Amino acid sequence: MRMNRRASLHAIFCLSIAVLLAVAPSTSLAQLDLNNGLYLAGSLGAALQNGHSFSVATQSSSGSTSSDGTANFGTGLSATFASGLAFNDNLRSDIEFSYRDKPGKSDGINEKAYSAIANIWVDVLHQYGYFIYFGGGLGVADINLQDSGNGSDSDIAPAWQIGGGAGLTLLSHWALSADFRRITGFDKSTFDLQGNQQLKTRYDTNAVSLSLRYSFGAMSSPLFDFSWFGQSDE
Repeated sequence: MRMNRRASLHAIFCLSIAVLLAVAPSTSLAQLDLNNGLYLAGSLGAALQNGHSFSVATQSSSGSTSSDGTANFGTGLSATFASGLAFNDNLRSDIEFSYRDKPGKSDGINEKAYSAIANIWVDVLHQYGYFIYFGGGLGVADINLQDSGNGSDSDIAPAWQIGGGAGLTLLSHWALSADFRRITGFDKSTFDLQGNQQLKTRYDTNAVSLSLRYSFGAMSSPLFDFSWFGQSDE
C-alpha cells in the first residue's frame, strides 16, 4: 500500500489525536499537575538481525515471471526520539519517531526505515525507584530498500508497534530504561527496482535499546532524592 508523504503526515496527526482522545477522558486537564506531565525521551540501540520473505515479479517482452526468497539482514542501528504526556504514574502516551537500518548479510539487500508511531504505555510496579512498562501503538513507516544489483526504492506503509521495558527513576526528573520494540507493517510493501522487477515484502523489525527520559514535572519515587539539597533548616 503506497502513501505519499502528505498523506502519511495526515495519518500521524490523526493517530496522535486519537491516542489523546482515548486516554483523556480518564484524566481531566485540571488533574494534570507537576507530578506528571510532558516528557522527552531518546534511545540508542540495535535493530536485531532477522530475515524477510519476499516475492519478485519480473516483466519482460515474453511475459511475467515470479520467484520467492528470503532476505537475510544483520544487526543494525536503532535510534528513537519521543515526546509525550504522562497522565498519572501508570498511564502515558507519546509520539515516537525512529530510525532503524539493517545491513544485508550476503544477498546485497539493505533496509532502512523511518517511522512515526502514536503509542499508549502502561507503567506497572512503579515504586521504590523501579518500573516495568508495556504497550504499543499505530503509525507509519517510510521504508527504503536497496538492492546492490537492482537499485533502490521506498514505500510508506501503515504499521503497528508493541513494546515494553524495565527501568529506574534515577532522579525526580530523569529515568533510564532498557527497552524492546517490534514494529511491523500491516501489509506488504512494494518496491519497484531496475530491470522491470517489483519486489514485495512485509516490514518487520525488532530492536533493543537503552533510553533516557526527562520529565518536566517531578516523577514519584525516585531512586535518589536530592530535593532536600539547598534547603535551609528553619
